[in-house]
Amino acid sequence: QTKNDQLIEAVSLLQTDYLQGLSRLEETINASDVYTYLKSLEKNGKLNFINQFKNELEKEKSSNGSRILKKAKYKIGIIADEFLFNSFKDTADITFISSDAEIEKLSFDFVIVATTWRG
Repeated sequence: QTKNDQLIEAVSLLQTDYLQGLSRLEETINASDVYTYLKSLEKNGKLNFINQFKNELEKEKSSNGSRILKKAKYKIGIIADEFLFNSFKDTADITFISSDAEIEKLSFDFVIVATTWRG
């Protein structure tokens, strides 16, 4: 059935059963959108991307492509929000210092105190 035939059928249904006609009209419109999307994806999409680079992706990487980051050999305490702590935690031996920590009993090479605010 052509799109025109489907639309004529949906309009005809609207006259006899309004809700079923609306449903058919919606199906016809959405089917067209899906068809158009799939055709566009087939033409422009990179559907074979993974297969094209499969061998390269399976190789073991010792770097992220830019450089290998070695952890600094410092023992660092950090008073900051969770986001900043998580950003730095793999760069050195970093310990999150909570507000109830007994700082006198902790030993660090240095401490980072960072405040953040919205704005």
